[in-house]
Amino acid sequence: MKIRYEQLTPRDALETYCDWIMAQAAQYDTLPTFSWYRLFYPLRVLLLGSKLLGRKDYAETAFHHMERYLGEQLPNGAFTAYYRNQPTAKMTQEELEELFRTGHINLADNGSNVHGLILGAAAADGERKERYIAAARRWLDGWVPVWSLPNGAYGNGI
Repeated sequence: MKIRYEQLTPRDALETYCDWIMAQAAQYDTLPTFSWYRLFYPLRVLLLGSKLLGRKDYAETAFHHMERYLGEQLPNGAFTAYYRNQPTAKMTQEELEELFRTGHINLADNGSNVHGLILGAAAADGERKERYIAAARRWLDGWVPVWSLPNGAYGNGI
């Protein structure tokens, strides 16, 4: 899909951007790895587009990828910055320990992503909404405090 090079109304611009994101979104089902952080920016745009334009298909695409992200949440609430192509439930204890030793489990990237989950919860209903809120709480309560510094700031967790 090619984006038109012309002045668009805000509504047309949002729909154009969302349609372009929708055309790109399927590739994330086949990539061996990618940065969750970079994917969550367009997912948040799709959620906004869904709400403002009344397009449920935009939200459903965002939810599809958010569900995959939830599947990678670690037992202590942490998330890795990159798609692992392996749900946490299928990992061995040895694999988990190696991930904690060498993985990219930082606060900055995943803070942005968890913000996206909270926006997803606002757009979702029922059980999905509850799962997104629970995942955000696990991250905020279980992982973030580990990186608290005496001055009230937080380290990045790298």
